[in-house]
Amino acid sequence: MPRMDHWQGSFGAGVLTPLLAGRPDTQAYAEGVAQSLNGVIGPHGQWQRRPGTLFRHQLDGDQAQVRLLRFEPTAGAAFMLVLSHQRCEVFAVSRSDDAAAPVVTFDTPWSAQDVEALDAAQSGNTLFLTHPNHPPHMLGYAGGTGFSLTPIVFTEGPYLSLNLNDRHVLTVSGQFVTATGFAPFSLGDIGRAVRVFDEASQGWFNGIISGVDSAATVAVMWDPLLPGSSTLSLAPTGQWYLGAFWDGNYPAHVALHDDRLVFANTASNPQSFWMSVAADYLNFAPTVRGGEAVSAASAIFGTLNDASLNEIHWLAAADYSLLAATISGVWRLYSADGALSSSSIQARKLDAVGAAPVAPVAVGASVLYVDRSGRRVMGLSRDGLSADLSSTDLSQNASHLSQEGIVALGVTQNPGLRLWCRLQEGGVICLDLAGPEQRLGWTAQAFAPGSSPLPVSVLALSAAGRPARSGIGVDEQLWLVQQRYRSGAWVRTVEVLSDGLGFDDADWPGHFLDSGVVSRLPLPATTVGGLAHLAGETVQVRSAEGDLGAFVVGDDGMLTLPSAQQMLSIGLAYTSFVRLNDLNLGTSGRFSLTKARHVYDVRFRVWRSGPFDVGTGEPEFGSAVLPALSDPADQRFWAVPTPEPHEGTDFPADFTGDVRVRRDEGGWARASAVCWRTSGVYALNVLGVGVRIAGGD
Repeated sequence: MPRMDHWQGSFGAGVLTPLLAGRPDTQAYAEGVAQSLNGVIGPHGQWQRRPGTLFRHQLDGDQAQVRLLRFEPTAGAAFMLVLSHQRCEVFAVSRSDDAAAPVVTFDTPWSAQDVEALDAAQSGNTLFLTHPNHPPHMLGYAGGTGFSLTPIVFTEGPYLSLNLNDRHVLTVSGQFVTATGFAPFSLGDIGRAVRVFDEASQGWFNGIISGVDSAATVAVMWDPLLPGSSTLSLAPTGQWYLGAFWDGNYPAHVALHDDRLVFANTASNPQSFWMSVAADYLNFAPTVRGGEAVSAASAIFGTLNDASLNEIHWLAAADYSLLAATISGVWRLYSADGALSSSSIQARKLDAVGAAPVAPVAVGASVLYVDRSGRRVMGLSRDGLSADLSSTDLSQNASHLSQEGIVALGVTQNPGLRLWCRLQEGGVICLDLAGPEQRLGWTAQAFAPGSSPLPVSVLALSAAGRPARSGIGVDEQLWLVQQRYRSGAWVRTVEVLSDGLGFDDADWPGHFLDSGVVSRLPLPATTVGGLAHLAGETVQVRSAEGDLGAFVVGDDGMLTLPSAQQMLSIGLAYTSFVRLNDLNLGTSGRFSLTKARHVYDVRFRVWRSGPFDVGTGEPEFGSAVLPALSDPADQRFWAVPTPEPHEGTDFPADFTGDVRVRRDEGGWARASAVCWRTSGVYALNVLGVGVRIAGGD
């Protein structure tokens, strides 16, 4: 009977599309898996059970549509903004495992339907926010609970392009402006900027429309800082600008680039962008104030001259340029001579796939974004062969995971670079990019539903920086808003992803339960509170003594234990599962696809792991004799025996080393896959899997 040994020491390629099932000759197949649920790929290619989530806050019943935005106004303060219907709740981002109430709550102008379309850009202690149906706002932070949200009051502008039609003239008489040859005004123009040129003084006057008399006449409040504005009187002039923003015509996107505040995409000018005066973010004067001269620092107005009219879907600063994406492609806005100005700016369409209206994430000089179909993640970076940026499909090998569409992205960078994608129906998939071989490992996530008959839906996700565990620098924490159906109502909670295992966690090997809490009581006790969000749920509990089993949380949010405990991990159990690719598909040195095979010896090399089950994941035939199972109906899995030198005791909760799964001869099948799973309260970190296979005649 021929036999073969197989060793897989990396899972860095992650989940592979079923269309690669016939390509065992590829490196991706050798380092990939057929399925992975609730696991992530480590920075060295190992497969790791994802950490559980920690409960932060329960939302009110009317907060059905929410948005998460990060805000890091100072080196020592980081916040997560939870935006819902005309409300913003601010949460502190820290290393604490405890639930927390909002630091402050304040009103906003955005409805529940608006929050998903908000865009934001931060400069110091100010966050600029845009929505196409609302004036741009800025959120300031003055320390403590000092948050202030106010509409932006521009020093001047922004404007559309200078009038070039000599038949369209404006006449100024005091505060009144009258148009001749055209009728450009409407009631929605109140608050819109106006700029006119005075031939006599050779200077510009700017103001804000304060009233509309007719389509041809408006009242303007002129800038009082300009000499002569109170008695301004101008003969008909063709040199004028009208403001770019007015009621129902506000910018959809905002960014910061080259020390300028940038807006883009209004209803009237979906392909246009506006850049402020350099180092003067609220000033969009196109010339030097009081004269005609255009300086290098003057504001910039531009339009992407594409073959078709496509609105700008997002802005992102990367690789010394500002990137503007439309459905037809990605444009690079840059200076031809190094100093960005209205005379030097250039817009060039890159060799890149068009984008969906999903906010991208910038990682160093690269940008990760969702392509125009909404189903692929693209990486925009230099390819090493070209002096310009080009896009690469990062989801090609796992394209089946994102078929329902990707609607939000978030990135964490420690440990490794990890991209989290929220799907249209509320699911989450994860891409691990960091590794010595630069493999792209996709995995699927499914958060524990508890007693709910429906799966958990993730309504929002975002990553926020916080102090690093070492106390030096920062790392990122993933925040989520999860929705569960319980007792006839939707329950929505703000949760964070717990930390993965580290080398310095000797006494407490992680939290691996969802919607949970880590309780550190001052003295041992038999009752634990703070579980109102899990009232009536069956939860798993782990203490320093090990797995205590399952308990029901009382309606009062209290949990009673049979013995006094001090350190506890409590939450909803979830299953982590992996299925390797078929190990033998008829390539050189392997068994033919037509041969019957039998997996009879499996060895795992694990790090800091608890008990888990192993199986083939395939129905067997012949004289298979399997060990007794806790669930006799499930004949595909068997418990991993206690590794040496722990024979005769329970599987260790924090084991590092090799374990062998012993099986007797028999159990033939046409496939030779290996699966493993765990639903317990412990970590599972698989560094490698060794399999011995027998082939039939």
